Amino acid sequence: MVFLKRLLYKNIYFETGPLCVSSAKSGAAIKLFVNKSVIHLIDEIAARTTCDNEERIVRLKKSRSATGGFYAFSGKIPAPGASAGVRFKIYSKDNIYWLNARGVYAYHPNDYYDFRIASAKEAPAWVNKSVFYQIFPDRFWHGFNEKDYAETKELERKFNELYAGREIYFKNVEPRLKKWHELPDSKTLGYEFYFGTLEGIAQKKEYLKELGVNALYLTPIFKSPSNHRYDIIDYFEVDPVLGGNEGFKKFCEAMRGEKFRVVLDAVYNHSGFSNEMFKKARRGEKPYDEFYNFYGRKRERYACWLGHGSLPKLDYASEKLREIIYAGPRSASAKWLKPPYSIDGYRLDVAHMIGKNASAEGNIELLSEMKAAFKKYNPEAFVLAENFFDSYKMSESGCVDSVMNYHGFTFPVIAFLSKKDHRGRPNAISAEDARDWLMDCYAKLPQSRANIMYNQLSSHDISRHNSLLELDLKKSPPRSSSSSHCPESLPYFTAMKSGLPESGIRDAGRRWSGTNQLTNVTAR
Repeated sequence: MVFLKRLLYKNIYFETGPLCVSSAKSGAAIKLFVNKSVIHLIDEIAARTTCDNEERIVRLKKSRSATGGFYAFSGKIPAPGASAGVRFKIYSKDNIYWLNARGVYAYHPNDYYDFRIASAKEAPAWVNKSVFYQIFPDRFWHGFNEKDYAETKELERKFNELYAGREIYFKNVEPRLKKWHELPDSKTLGYEFYFGTLEGIAQKKEYLKELGVNALYLTPIFKSPSNHRYDIIDYFEVDPVLGGNEGFKKFCEAMRGEKFRVVLDAVYNHSGFSNEMFKKARRGEKPYDEFYNFYGRKRERYACWLGHGSLPKLDYASEKLREIIYAGPRSASAKWLKPPYSIDGYRLDVAHMIGKNASAEGNIELLSEMKAAFKKYNPEAFVLAENFFDSYKMSESGCVDSVMNYHGFTFPVIAFLSKKDHRGRPNAISAEDARDWLMDCYAKLPQSRANIMYNQLSSHDISRHNSLLELDLKKSPPRSSSSSHCPESLPYFTAMKSGLPESGIRDAGRRWSGTNQLTNVTAR
Protein backbone atom coordinates (compact mmCIF):
# COMPACT_ATOMS: atom_id res chain seq x y z
CA MET A 1 0.00 0.00 0.00
CA VAL A 2 2.82 2.44 0.88
CA PHE A 3 4.55 1.66 -2.40
CA LEU A 4 1.38 2.27 -4.41
CA LYS A 5 0.71 5.58 -2.61
CA ARG A 6 4.18 6.81 -3.51
CA LEU A 7 3.81 5.59 -7.09
CA LEU A 8 0.52 7.44 -7.54
CA TYR A 9 1.94 10.52 -5.82
CA LYS A 10 4.72 10.80 -8.38
CA ASN A 11 2.61 10.02 -11.44
CA ILE A 12 -0.61 12.04 -11.06
CA TYR A 13 -0.72 15.78 -11.70
CA PHE A 14 -3.27 18.45 -10.90
CA GLU A 15 -3.08 22.20 -10.26
CA THR A 16 -5.72 24.88 -9.95
CA GLY A 17 -4.24 26.98 -12.75
CA PRO A 18 -5.54 27.20 -16.33
CA LEU A 19 -3.81 23.96 -17.36
CA CYS A 20 -6.24 21.97 -15.24
CA VAL A 21 -9.17 24.28 -14.38
CA SER A 22 -11.49 26.37 -16.50
CA SER A 23 -13.97 28.11 -14.24
CA ALA A 24 -17.35 29.54 -15.27
CA LYS A 25 -20.61 30.54 -13.59
CA SER A 26 -22.21 27.23 -14.51
CA GLY A 27 -19.35 25.18 -13.05
CA ALA A 28 -15.65 24.45 -13.26
CA ALA A 29 -14.27 22.14 -15.93
CA ILE A 30 -11.36 20.21 -14.40
CA LYS A 31 -8.70 17.95 -15.85
CA LEU A 32 -6.34 15.62 -14.00
CA PHE A 33 -3.33 13.97 -15.68
CA VAL A 34 -2.13 10.41 -15.06
CA ASN A 35 1.12 8.96 -16.35
CA LYS A 36 0.42 6.06 -18.71
CA SER A 37 2.92 3.93 -16.76
CA VAL A 38 0.45 3.63 -13.86
CA ILE A 39 -2.83 3.74 -15.74
CA HIS A 40 -3.26 -0.03 -15.40
CA LEU A 41 -3.42 0.34 -11.60
CA ILE A 42 -6.45 2.64 -11.73
CA ASP A 43 -10.04 1.56 -12.29
CA GLU A 44 -11.76 4.91 -11.91
CA ILE A 45 -11.21 8.49 -10.70
CA ALA A 46 -13.83 10.84 -9.28
CA ALA A 47 -13.69 14.43 -8.07
CA ARG A 48 -15.10 15.14 -4.63
CA THR A 49 -16.29 18.64 -3.75
CA THR A 50 -18.96 20.28 -1.62
CA CYS A 51 -21.88 22.49 -2.58
CA ASP A 52 -24.27 23.85 0.07
CA ASN A 53 -22.21 21.83 2.58
CA GLU A 54 -23.18 18.59 0.84
CA GLU A 55 -20.65 16.21 -0.70
CA ARG A 56 -20.71 15.84 -4.47
CA ILE A 57 -18.87 13.00 -6.20
CA VAL A 58 -18.33 13.55 -9.94
CA ARG A 59 -16.95 10.68 -12.00
CA LEU A 60 -14.23 11.80 -14.42
CA LYS A 61 -14.03 10.62 -18.01
CA LYS A 62 -10.73 9.16 -19.19
CA SER A 63 -9.30 10.24 -22.56
CA ARG A 64 -9.13 7.54 -25.20
CA SER A 65 -5.40 7.82 -25.65
CA ALA A 66 -2.36 9.28 -23.93
CA THR A 67 -0.91 12.62 -25.05
CA GLY A 68 2.68 13.32 -24.14
CA GLY A 69 2.73 10.23 -21.99
CA PHE A 70 -0.33 11.23 -19.93
CA TYR A 71 -4.00 10.27 -19.93
CA ALA A 72 -6.42 13.06 -19.05
CA PHE A 73 -9.39 12.54 -16.71
CA SER A 74 -11.98 15.28 -17.23
CA GLY A 75 -15.24 16.38 -15.68
CA LYS A 76 -17.27 19.31 -14.45
CA ILE A 77 -17.93 20.23 -10.85
CA PRO A 78 -20.57 22.67 -9.51
CA ALA A 79 -19.79 26.39 -9.66
CA PRO A 80 -17.18 27.18 -7.00
CA GLY A 81 -18.62 30.51 -5.90
CA ALA A 82 -15.82 32.62 -4.45
CA SER A 83 -13.78 29.52 -3.61
CA ALA A 84 -14.25 25.77 -3.52
CA GLY A 85 -12.25 22.77 -2.37
CA VAL A 86 -11.80 19.64 -4.44
CA ARG A 87 -9.97 16.36 -3.92
CA PHE A 88 -9.84 13.20 -5.99
CA LYS A 89 -11.07 9.72 -5.19
CA ILE A 90 -8.90 7.12 -6.92
CA TYR A 91 -10.26 3.59 -7.18
CA SER A 92 -7.60 0.91 -7.61
CA LYS A 93 -8.29 -2.79 -8.01
CA ASP A 94 -7.82 -3.42 -4.27
CA ASN A 95 -8.31 -0.11 -2.47
CA ILE A 96 -9.40 3.53 -2.58
CA TYR A 97 -6.90 6.41 -2.44
CA TRP A 98 -7.39 10.15 -2.11
CA LEU A 99 -5.34 12.92 -3.73
CA ASN A 100 -5.39 16.46 -2.32
CA ALA A 101 -2.95 19.36 -2.50
CA ARG A 102 -0.81 17.81 0.23
CA GLY A 103 -0.41 14.29 -1.10
CA VAL A 104 -1.99 10.85 -1.53
CA TYR A 105 -3.86 9.16 1.34
CA ALA A 106 -5.19 5.65 1.92
CA TYR A 107 -7.90 7.14 4.15
CA HIS A 108 -10.44 9.90 3.58
CA PRO A 109 -8.61 13.13 4.59
CA ASN A 110 -10.17 16.31 6.01
CA ASP A 111 -11.01 19.38 3.92
CA TYR A 112 -8.07 21.50 5.06
CA TYR A 113 -5.73 20.59 2.21
CA ASP A 114 -8.24 20.28 -0.62
CA PHE A 115 -7.14 21.91 -3.86
CA ARG A 116 -8.59 25.42 -3.73
CA ILE A 117 -10.39 26.68 -6.84
CA ALA A 118 -11.10 30.41 -6.85
CA SER A 119 -13.50 31.91 -9.36
CA ALA A 120 -12.83 35.56 -8.51
CA LYS A 121 -9.95 37.58 -9.91
CA GLU A 122 -7.15 37.14 -7.41
CA ALA A 123 -4.95 40.18 -8.03
CA PRO A 124 -3.76 42.52 -10.76
CA ALA A 125 -2.08 40.64 -13.61
CA TRP A 126 1.09 42.76 -13.34
CA VAL A 127 1.93 41.34 -9.91
CA ASN A 128 2.67 37.85 -11.20
CA LYS A 129 5.29 39.31 -13.54
CA SER A 130 7.05 41.45 -10.96
CA VAL A 131 10.40 41.41 -9.22
CA PHE A 132 10.21 43.72 -6.22
CA TYR A 133 13.02 45.65 -4.58
CA GLN A 134 12.42 46.90 -1.06
CA ILE A 135 13.86 50.34 -0.40
CA PHE A 136 14.46 52.06 2.93
CA PRO A 137 14.51 55.61 1.49
CA ASP A 138 16.92 57.23 3.96
CA ARG A 139 19.64 54.68 3.15
CA PHE A 140 19.31 54.12 -0.60
CA TRP A 141 20.89 57.17 -2.28
CA HIS A 142 21.13 60.88 -1.43
CA GLY A 143 20.56 62.34 -4.90
CA PHE A 144 22.93 65.32 -4.54
CA ASN A 145 25.76 66.06 -6.94
CA GLU A 146 29.25 65.44 -5.62
CA LYS A 147 30.06 69.11 -5.06
CA ASP A 148 26.91 69.81 -3.03
CA TYR A 149 27.31 66.61 -1.05
CA ALA A 150 30.92 67.51 -0.17
CA GLU A 151 29.75 70.79 1.39
CA THR A 152 29.03 69.33 4.83
CA LYS A 153 27.90 72.56 6.51
CA GLU A 154 25.56 73.47 3.68
CA LEU A 155 24.15 69.94 3.68
CA GLU A 156 23.53 70.14 7.43
CA ARG A 157 21.86 73.52 7.01
CA LYS A 158 19.53 72.16 4.34
CA PHE A 159 18.69 69.09 6.40
CA ASN A 160 17.94 71.14 9.52
CA GLU A 161 15.74 73.45 7.48
CA LEU A 162 13.74 70.54 6.08
CA TYR A 163 13.62 68.62 9.35
CA ALA A 164 12.27 71.74 11.03
CA GLY A 165 12.65 70.96 14.74
CA ARG A 166 10.37 67.94 14.95
CA GLU A 167 9.40 66.57 18.32
CA ILE A 168 11.46 63.52 19.32
CA TYR A 169 9.96 60.89 21.62
CA PHE A 170 13.21 60.00 23.38
CA LYS A 171 14.78 62.64 25.62
CA ASN A 172 18.38 63.70 25.23
CA VAL A 173 18.54 62.37 21.65
CA GLU A 174 19.17 64.81 18.83
CA PRO A 175 18.80 64.15 15.09
CA ARG A 176 22.16 63.65 13.44
CA LEU A 177 23.12 63.96 9.79
CA LYS A 178 25.67 61.36 8.72
CA LYS A 179 27.70 60.97 5.56
CA TRP A 180 27.20 58.00 3.29
CA HIS A 181 30.10 55.83 4.47
CA GLU A 182 29.90 56.62 8.18
CA LEU A 183 28.81 53.71 10.36
CA PRO A 184 25.45 53.95 12.20
CA ASP A 185 25.43 54.82 15.90
CA SER A 186 23.40 52.49 18.11
CA LYS A 187 22.64 55.33 20.55
CA THR A 188 20.66 57.50 18.15
CA LEU A 189 17.48 55.37 18.31
CA GLY A 190 16.37 56.03 14.75
CA TYR A 191 17.18 59.73 14.66
CA GLU A 192 20.28 59.67 12.48
CA PHE A 193 19.84 60.44 8.81
CA TYR A 194 21.92 59.75 5.71
CA PHE A 195 19.70 62.11 3.71
CA GLY A 196 18.48 59.59 1.18
CA THR A 197 15.86 61.12 -1.13
CA LEU A 198 13.26 60.13 -3.68
CA GLU A 199 15.35 61.88 -6.31
CA GLY A 200 18.23 59.62 -5.26
CA ILE A 201 16.09 56.55 -5.96
CA ALA A 202 15.03 57.92 -9.35
CA GLN A 203 18.67 58.50 -10.26
CA LYS A 204 19.30 54.76 -9.89
CA LYS A 205 16.71 53.58 -12.40
CA GLU A 206 19.33 51.97 -14.61
CA TYR A 207 20.89 50.22 -11.65
CA LEU A 208 17.51 48.78 -10.67
CA LYS A 209 16.81 47.65 -14.23
CA GLU A 210 20.24 46.02 -14.30
CA LEU A 211 19.11 43.90 -11.35
CA GLY A 212 15.93 42.86 -13.19
CA VAL A 213 13.68 44.91 -10.91
CA ASN A 214 10.35 46.27 -12.17
CA ALA A 215 8.50 47.05 -8.93
CA LEU A 216 9.47 48.99 -5.82
CA TYR A 217 8.16 48.70 -2.27
CA LEU A 218 9.11 51.81 -0.30
CA THR A 219 9.07 51.76 3.48
CA PRO A 220 7.20 54.82 4.86
CA ILE A 221 7.83 58.13 3.11
CA PHE A 222 5.46 60.41 5.03
CA LYS A 223 6.55 63.17 7.39
CA SER A 224 7.84 61.68 10.63
CA PRO A 225 10.42 62.44 13.33
CA SER A 226 12.46 59.26 12.75
CA ASN A 227 14.49 57.85 9.87
CA HIS A 228 12.25 54.76 9.64
CA ARG A 229 9.09 56.92 9.49
CA TYR A 230 6.74 54.36 11.05
CA ASP A 231 5.79 57.12 13.55
CA ILE A 232 3.94 59.26 11.01
CA ILE A 233 3.18 62.91 11.74
CA ASP A 234 1.02 63.55 8.67
CA TYR A 235 -0.50 60.94 6.32
CA PHE A 236 -1.07 63.62 3.69
CA GLU A 237 2.48 64.98 3.44
CA VAL A 238 5.52 63.24 1.97
CA ASP A 239 8.50 64.07 4.16
CA PRO A 240 10.21 67.26 2.91
CA VAL A 241 13.55 65.59 3.72
CA LEU A 242 12.74 63.07 0.97
CA GLY A 243 11.47 65.71 -1.48
CA GLY A 244 7.94 66.50 -0.32
CA ASN A 245 4.71 65.99 -2.29
CA GLU A 246 6.09 67.70 -5.39
CA GLY A 247 9.21 65.56 -5.29
CA PHE A 248 7.06 62.44 -4.96
CA LYS A 249 4.96 63.52 -7.94
CA LYS A 250 8.11 63.84 -10.06
CA PHE A 251 9.39 60.52 -8.72
CA CYS A 252 6.16 58.71 -9.70
CA GLU A 253 6.26 60.24 -13.18
CA ALA A 254 9.90 59.21 -13.64
CA MET A 255 9.31 55.63 -12.48
CA ARG A 256 6.15 55.23 -14.58
CA GLY A 257 8.12 56.38 -17.60
CA GLU A 258 10.49 53.47 -17.03
CA LYS A 259 7.59 51.04 -16.40
CA PHE A 260 8.32 50.62 -12.68
CA ARG A 261 5.47 49.91 -10.28
CA VAL A 262 5.49 51.71 -6.91
CA VAL A 263 3.94 50.31 -3.72
CA LEU A 264 3.88 52.40 -0.54
CA ASP A 265 3.95 51.33 3.10
CA ALA A 266 0.56 52.04 4.70
CA VAL A 267 1.09 52.43 8.46
CA TYR A 268 -2.53 52.18 9.51
CA ASN A 269 -2.33 50.18 12.74
CA HIS A 270 -0.82 53.13 14.59
CA SER A 271 0.18 56.74 14.02
CA GLY A 272 3.11 58.64 15.46
CA PHE A 273 2.96 60.26 18.91
CA SER A 274 3.50 63.69 17.30
CA ASN A 275 0.64 63.28 14.84
CA GLU A 276 -1.84 66.15 15.19
CA MET A 277 -4.73 63.67 15.42
CA PHE A 278 -3.15 62.11 18.50
CA LYS A 279 -2.37 65.45 20.13
CA LYS A 280 -5.96 66.61 19.67
CA ALA A 281 -7.29 63.26 20.89
CA ARG A 282 -5.16 63.50 24.03
CA ARG A 283 -6.68 66.93 24.72
CA GLY A 284 -10.14 65.39 24.38
CA GLU A 285 -11.07 67.19 21.15
CA LYS A 286 -13.82 65.62 19.06
CA PRO A 287 -13.95 63.57 16.90
CA TYR A 288 -10.26 62.79 17.46
CA ASP A 289 -10.84 61.51 20.99
CA GLU A 290 -12.41 58.38 19.49
CA PHE A 291 -9.42 57.66 17.22
CA TYR A 292 -7.34 56.20 20.07
CA ASN A 293 -7.88 54.37 23.37
CA PHE A 294 -6.89 56.30 26.50
CA TYR A 295 -6.77 55.25 30.15
CA GLY A 296 -6.67 57.29 33.34
CA ARG A 297 -8.37 60.54 34.28
CA LYS A 298 -5.82 62.68 32.48
CA ARG A 299 -5.45 60.36 29.48
CA GLU A 300 -1.86 59.78 30.54
CA ARG A 301 -1.90 56.19 29.31
CA TYR A 302 -2.96 54.92 25.88
CA ALA A 303 -2.97 51.79 23.76
CA CYS A 304 0.13 51.58 21.58
CA TRP A 305 1.89 49.09 19.34
CA LEU A 306 3.65 46.44 21.46
CA GLY A 307 4.20 48.91 24.28
CA HIS A 308 6.02 51.51 22.19
CA GLY A 309 4.72 54.87 23.38
CA SER A 310 5.86 56.59 20.19
CA LEU A 311 3.32 54.52 18.23
CA PRO A 312 -0.23 55.02 19.60
CA LYS A 313 -2.67 52.49 18.19
CA LEU A 314 -5.54 53.67 16.00
CA ASP A 315 -9.08 52.57 16.87
CA TYR A 316 -11.14 51.70 13.79
CA ALA A 317 -14.34 51.50 15.80
CA SER A 318 -14.45 55.17 14.75
CA GLU A 319 -16.27 55.63 11.46
CA LYS A 320 -14.73 59.10 11.14
CA LEU A 321 -11.21 57.64 11.42
CA ARG A 322 -12.00 55.08 8.72
CA GLU A 323 -13.19 57.92 6.48
CA ILE A 324 -9.94 59.89 7.01
CA ILE A 325 -7.56 56.96 6.58
CA TYR A 326 -9.12 54.95 3.73
CA ALA A 327 -12.88 55.11 3.22
CA GLY A 328 -13.51 58.67 2.08
CA PRO A 329 -12.81 60.16 -1.38
CA ARG A 330 -10.38 62.60 0.29
CA SER A 331 -8.80 59.98 2.52
CA ALA A 332 -5.06 59.48 2.86
CA SER A 333 -5.29 56.27 0.84
CA ALA A 334 -7.26 57.87 -1.98
CA LYS A 335 -4.86 60.81 -2.23
CA TRP A 336 -1.89 58.68 -3.28
CA LEU A 337 -3.83 56.18 -5.39
CA LYS A 338 -5.34 58.92 -7.55
CA PRO A 339 -3.50 61.19 -10.02
CA PRO A 340 -1.05 62.82 -10.10
CA TYR A 341 0.68 60.15 -7.99
CA SER A 342 -1.28 57.04 -9.05
CA ILE A 343 0.68 54.58 -6.93
CA ASP A 344 0.26 50.87 -7.63
CA GLY A 345 -0.76 49.64 -4.20
CA TYR A 346 -0.14 49.46 -0.48
CA ARG A 347 1.79 47.21 1.84
CA LEU A 348 -0.20 47.18 5.07
CA ASP A 349 2.11 47.38 8.07
CA VAL A 350 1.29 44.80 10.80
CA ALA A 351 -1.90 44.09 8.88
CA HIS A 352 -2.92 41.26 11.22
CA MET A 353 -3.09 43.69 14.18
CA ILE A 354 -5.35 46.37 12.66
CA GLY A 355 -8.63 46.46 14.55
CA LYS A 356 -11.04 48.09 16.96
CA ASN A 357 -10.99 48.84 20.67
CA ALA A 358 -7.22 48.57 21.25
CA SER A 359 -7.17 45.09 19.73
CA ALA A 360 -7.40 43.18 16.44
CA GLU A 361 -11.18 42.98 16.75
CA GLY A 362 -12.82 43.00 13.31
CA ASN A 363 -9.47 42.57 11.57
CA ILE A 364 -10.63 40.63 8.50
CA GLU A 365 -13.63 42.91 7.95
CA LEU A 366 -11.51 46.05 8.19
CA LEU A 367 -8.89 44.70 5.80
CA SER A 368 -11.68 43.80 3.36
CA GLU A 369 -13.00 47.36 3.61
CA MET A 370 -9.54 48.78 2.98
CA LYS A 371 -8.98 46.54 -0.03
CA ALA A 372 -12.35 47.52 -1.55
CA ALA A 373 -11.58 51.20 -0.97
CA PHE A 374 -8.15 50.94 -2.59
CA LYS A 375 -9.56 49.15 -5.63
CA LYS A 376 -12.23 51.82 -6.02
CA TYR A 377 -9.55 54.42 -6.68
CA ASN A 378 -7.22 52.11 -8.58
CA PRO A 379 -8.67 48.74 -9.71
CA GLU A 380 -5.14 47.49 -10.43
CA ALA A 381 -3.84 48.32 -6.95
CA PHE A 382 -1.89 45.54 -5.22
CA VAL A 383 -2.89 45.04 -1.56
CA LEU A 384 -0.06 43.34 0.32
CA ALA A 385 -0.25 42.47 4.02
CA GLU A 386 2.61 42.16 6.46
CA ASN A 387 1.99 38.92 8.33
CA PHE A 388 4.66 36.84 10.03
CA PHE A 389 2.37 33.91 10.72
CA ASP A 390 0.06 31.46 8.98
CA SER A 391 -1.84 33.62 6.50
CA TYR A 392 -4.57 31.05 5.76
CA LYS A 393 -7.40 33.17 7.21
CA MET A 394 -6.36 36.21 5.20
CA SER A 395 -6.05 34.16 2.04
CA GLU A 396 -9.31 32.27 2.52
CA SER A 397 -11.26 35.48 3.19
CA GLY A 398 -9.73 37.34 0.23
CA CYS A 399 -9.32 40.45 2.40
CA VAL A 400 -5.90 41.15 0.80
CA ASP A 401 -4.26 40.17 -2.48
CA SER A 402 -1.11 38.69 -0.96
CA VAL A 403 1.06 38.57 2.15
CA MET A 404 4.73 39.02 2.88
CA ASN A 405 5.35 35.30 2.94
CA TYR A 406 7.54 34.96 6.02
CA HIS A 407 5.88 31.84 7.44
CA GLY A 408 5.37 30.09 4.11
CA PHE A 409 8.73 30.87 2.50
CA THR A 410 11.26 33.08 4.31
CA PHE A 411 11.49 31.16 7.57
CA PRO A 412 11.73 27.60 6.16
CA VAL A 413 14.28 28.67 3.53
CA ILE A 414 16.39 30.54 6.10
CA ALA A 415 16.30 27.61 8.51
CA PHE A 416 17.29 25.13 5.81
CA LEU A 417 20.09 27.24 4.31
CA SER A 418 21.58 28.78 7.46
CA LYS A 419 20.56 26.26 10.15
CA LYS A 420 19.27 29.27 12.13
CA ASP A 421 15.97 31.00 12.65
CA HIS A 422 15.43 34.56 11.45
CA ARG A 423 16.74 35.87 14.78
CA GLY A 424 19.98 33.93 14.47
CA ARG A 425 19.16 31.15 16.97
CA PRO A 426 20.10 27.54 16.04
CA ASN A 427 17.31 25.99 13.99
CA ALA A 428 18.67 23.26 11.69
CA ILE A 429 16.02 21.51 9.62
CA SER A 430 16.36 18.76 7.03
CA ALA A 431 15.37 18.98 3.38
CA GLU A 432 12.30 16.88 4.22
CA ASP A 433 11.30 19.26 7.01
CA ALA A 434 11.78 22.25 4.70
CA ARG A 435 9.64 20.60 2.03
CA ASP A 436 6.89 19.76 4.52
CA TRP A 437 6.91 23.27 5.97
CA LEU A 438 6.64 24.85 2.53
CA MET A 439 3.94 22.48 1.36
CA ASP A 440 1.89 22.82 4.55
CA CYS A 441 1.56 26.51 3.67
CA TYR A 442 1.19 26.35 -0.12
CA ALA A 443 -1.20 23.42 -0.24
CA LYS A 444 -3.92 25.59 1.33
CA LEU A 445 -3.77 28.26 -1.39
CA PRO A 446 -5.46 28.49 -4.79
CA GLN A 447 -2.73 28.34 -7.44
CA SER A 448 -3.49 31.87 -8.60
CA ARG A 449 -2.89 33.15 -5.07
CA ALA A 450 0.21 31.01 -4.58
CA ASN A 451 1.62 32.60 -7.72
CA ILE A 452 1.53 36.07 -6.16
CA MET A 453 2.77 35.35 -2.65
CA TYR A 454 5.43 37.93 -1.82
CA ASN A 455 8.50 35.71 -1.32
CA GLN A 456 11.56 37.28 0.24
CA LEU A 457 14.81 36.02 1.71
CA SER A 458 14.96 38.89 4.18
CA SER A 459 13.54 42.33 4.93
CA HIS A 460 14.11 45.34 7.18
CA ASP A 461 12.39 43.52 10.06
CA ILE A 462 14.63 40.45 10.30
CA SER A 463 18.31 39.55 10.07
CA ARG A 464 19.62 39.77 6.51
CA HIS A 465 20.15 36.38 4.93
CA ASN A 466 23.74 37.35 4.10
CA SER A 467 24.41 37.75 7.82
CA LEU A 468 22.72 34.47 8.70
CA LEU A 469 24.76 32.71 6.01
CA GLU A 470 27.88 34.46 7.32
CA LEU A 471 28.59 36.19 4.02
CA ASP A 472 30.66 39.06 5.33
CA LEU A 473 30.62 41.72 2.62
CA LYS A 474 33.63 43.51 4.09
CA LYS A 475 35.77 40.40 3.71
CA SER A 476 34.63 39.67 0.16
CA PRO A 477 36.23 41.27 -2.91
CA PRO A 478 33.84 43.67 -4.69
CA ARG A 479 32.69 42.97 -8.21
CA SER A 480 33.16 45.76 -10.71
CA SER A 481 29.99 47.44 -11.85
CA SER A 482 28.93 50.42 -13.90
CA SER A 483 26.70 51.47 -11.02
CA SER A 484 28.05 53.57 -8.18
CA HIS A 485 25.38 52.37 -5.79
CA CYS A 486 26.53 49.66 -3.39
CA PRO A 487 29.01 48.01 -5.80
CA GLU A 488 30.45 45.97 -2.95
CA SER A 489 27.08 44.31 -2.46
CA LEU A 490 26.28 43.27 -6.01
CA PRO A 491 27.57 39.66 -5.82
CA TYR A 492 25.11 38.93 -3.05
CA PHE A 493 21.84 40.22 -4.44
CA THR A 494 19.51 37.25 -4.76
CA ALA A 495 16.19 36.96 -6.54
CA MET A 496 13.63 34.19 -6.40
CA LYS A 497 12.97 32.24 -9.59
CA SER A 498 9.91 33.37 -11.45
CA GLY A 499 6.59 31.57 -11.12
CA LEU A 500 6.57 30.23 -14.68
CA PRO A 501 5.54 26.57 -15.07
CA GLU A 502 8.93 25.42 -16.30
CA SER A 503 10.65 26.78 -13.19
CA GLY A 504 8.11 25.62 -10.61
CA ILE A 505 8.99 22.93 -8.10
CA ARG A 506 6.49 20.11 -8.38
CA ASP A 507 5.35 18.46 -5.19
CA ALA A 508 2.06 16.82 -4.27
CA GLY A 509 0.56 17.88 -7.57
CA ARG A 510 1.36 21.55 -7.01
CA ARG A 511 3.76 24.14 -8.43
CA TRP A 512 5.57 26.31 -5.93
CA SER A 513 6.00 29.89 -7.05
CA GLY A 514 5.34 33.46 -6.08
CA THR A 515 6.00 37.13 -6.52
CA ASN A 516 9.72 37.79 -6.34
CA GLN A 517 11.71 40.17 -4.20
CA LEU A 518 15.37 41.06 -4.25
CA THR A 519 16.95 40.95 -0.85
CA ASN A 520 17.05 44.33 0.78
CA VAL A 521 20.50 45.93 0.91
CA THR A 522 20.84 49.55 1.97
CA ALA A 523 23.60 51.90 0.95
CA ARG A 524 26.22 52.97 3.44
